[in-house]
Amino acid sequence: MHSPAYQKSEPLKVLWTHDQAARRSSRASIFEALFLLFLDSVEMMKNIVRVAVLAGVLVGGSATTASADVVFTLHDAKFTGGPAPVVDAGTLTGTFTLSDDLTTLVAVNLTASAAPNVGAYDFAEHTYTLSNATVATSLPGGYIRISQSSGAYQLELRFATALTSPGTTQLILDSSYEYQGAAGTRRVSAGTASAASTSAVPEP
Repeated sequence: MHSPAYQKSEPLKVLWTHDQAARRSSRASIFEALFLLFLDSVEMMKNIVRVAVLAGVLVGGSATTASADVVFTLHDAKFTGGPAPVVDAGTLTGTFTLSDDLTTLVAVNLTASAAPNVGAYDFAEHTYTLSNATVATSLPGGYIRISQSSGAYQLELRFATALTSPGTTQLILDSSYEYQGAAGTRRVSAGTASAASTSAVPEP
């Protein structure tokens, strides 16, 4: 026969066991909730990284676009030459290209036309490029000088004001010139250089 004290402790043991199970279940629910929250956080971080990468691509694309080179076109550029009285001595047409900060000459395609009977000489047509050329510059507000064929052909353009984009700059007359070893010097008597306002194009 059991004592009264033992009979009273049996229900308490059962209640304690149930309470322990309930607490374990509660802990499991909390851990499950924390794990789900962790997974949600990981997914959120992935989305943040994706957005950051996309933003970087867009910003990088904008930066590349902003660094597009600037093309300047000559307008109404003319030469005169010969002993007094001077005579028309051809034209100068084409473009030259500067870096986006307007401090470096990156391309040239300028053609000085033929001009016969300038004094006692004939000027030949010549196209100036950077191929096999010696170049000197002071940019954006000074000059560009291009020499080819060991100095047999030389073109110098001087600017009245600093080059701007967009903008138009007057060539300094008489100080801008072309020299040909077989004909002498003809000087620029008119002309401007301008860069149009265009949508920037990404560099290759």
